[in-house]
Amino acid sequence: HANDTSAYGPVWSFTTINAITNLSPADGAINQDVNAILDWTAFSGITGYLYQYDTSPTFNSPNLYNGTVGATSQLTSANLLFNTTYYWRVRAYHANDTSAYGPVWSFTTLSSFNNLAPANGSINQFPNVTLDWQAVSGITGYIYQYDTSATFNSAILFTGTLGNISQINA
Repeated sequence: HANDTSAYGPVWSFTTINAITNLSPADGAINQDVNAILDWTAFSGITGYLYQYDTSPTFNSPNLYNGTVGATSQLTSANLLFNTTYYWRVRAYHANDTSAYGPVWSFTTLSSFNNLAPANGSINQFPNVTLDWQAVSGITGYIYQYDTSATFNSAILFTGTLGNISQINA
């Protein structure tokens, strides 16, 4: 018969995933750039992700940032404060539902960075010595100083600003 069908097979059940798994920065990470990349496991079949980062673990400070990204499981934060602990979490959504938030993880942004050249205590440097320091991503520029006094209070103290370039000829 053309209209003949079989009986249904056995009944099985399944449960869908309900929370994101964070990947990086690692929970408690320190010295992160001020435009830290937040990364988590991808969900398939979703429209996108809702994310939050804040300086408060309860996500209620004036620094709270709420955002949305498409179906990509990563985002680059922007303009974070230096030497500050941030808390972050993510959840997935589609037209019919939104998942629970994944775990709250934290990371701390860097407070300073390293000088590279000339080496500390170097002698016989040329008068137009190149000052070089560790590049930091996510910044607008640098404020630098040089002086003959280790306390930066002599009459010949020089202070300058520089765009996003991590060296200057003094």
